Amino acid sequence: MLGLGVSPSRIIFANPCKATSFIRHAAKTNVKMMTFDNLDELCKIARSFPMAKLVIRIHTDDTKALCRLNLKFGASLVAVPSLLAKAKELGLDVIGVSFHVGSGCFDPSAFADAIQRSRTAFDMGKDAGYEFSMLDIGGGFEDATFDATALTISSAINAHFPDRRETGLRIIAEPGRYFVSKAFSLATNVIARRTPTSAESEVEKQENSDAPSVRCMFIPPSTTLCLRYPSLH
Repeated sequence: MLGLGVSPSRIIFANPCKATSFIRHAAKTNVKMMTFDNLDELCKIARSFPMAKLVIRIHTDDTKALCRLNLKFGASLVAVPSLLAKAKELGLDVIGVSFHVGSGCFDPSAFADAIQRSRTAFDMGKDAGYEFSMLDIGGGFEDATFDATALTISSAINAHFPDRRETGLRIIAEPGRYFVSKAFSLATNVIARRTPTSAESEVEKQENSDAPSVRCMFIPPSTTLCLRYPSLH
């Protein structure tokens, strides 16, 4: 991004688990905004880049996504007050909240729930002595449900951040999947198939009742297919 001429002030290092060398490189190139979701990361940043502008990444419900990211990222709301207190103790500047509902989210209501949790995290920030000025609503946008998701997000933001214009709240997103979901094709050779038993099929149907349906068809072995990117999931 820096090589393309993007200002460091417009870049956020959105990985909450960073190598110390990466943090030092961010400091060297003046990329100040970065996320965290645990105590070790806070201490690491305090040692390597105490002037960073931090964004706390909170845990959200990603069960309605094709790729669940909250299995490894995100601080629970229960942990947020202690993390913010530690950040204050270390003299670190926390400027906002971020979340990610998972890549390929097919239920817009997940964003509404995450924005409500973000409001709670903002209030916790105020109790800790911070005035947050940024909300990163992450990514996971699906092409087929984008309009419905946008309406849900707008409604949730109006409900939970009605004073955003007066406070100058900056809202950003990470729509990577939305932009590239139709950008690639994959040619592959099918060499075998596995057909589940009727019992297995019934169990899977019950466990994934809310997931998008997948149409199956018989494909002879050694057939060459051309798959669109979303099919990889």
